[in-house]
Amino acid sequence: MQPNESLESHAILPPVQVDISDTALRPMIAAILSKKSGRRPVRAKDVSQAILEGVRSRITVQRCSAPDLSVTPECIVEDAIQQFQEARLLQDYFHT
Repeated sequence: MQPNESLESHAILPPVQVDISDTALRPMIAAILSKKSGRRPVRAKDVSQAILEGVRSRITVQRCSAPDLSVTPECIVEDAIQQFQEARLLQDYFHT
């Protein structure tokens, strides 16, 4: 599987840039992560449309020359959530 490949759709996602210092994005991601149950990953379909729109408005998606039409906005939000979690773990690790 490639770095930006969605686990659910196996589509190649366009590069997504997430700024973990964004004070408006952090509470939205926290609200999404609060929906997580057990080890199951958070999916965009589990989150309200308002929060999805908020996250989409705060992330940067780089345009690809040949976009994969099977990539949905929800896939991009899920990728942003995953990147946010990974970045926070790294930040916490190096600042403890």
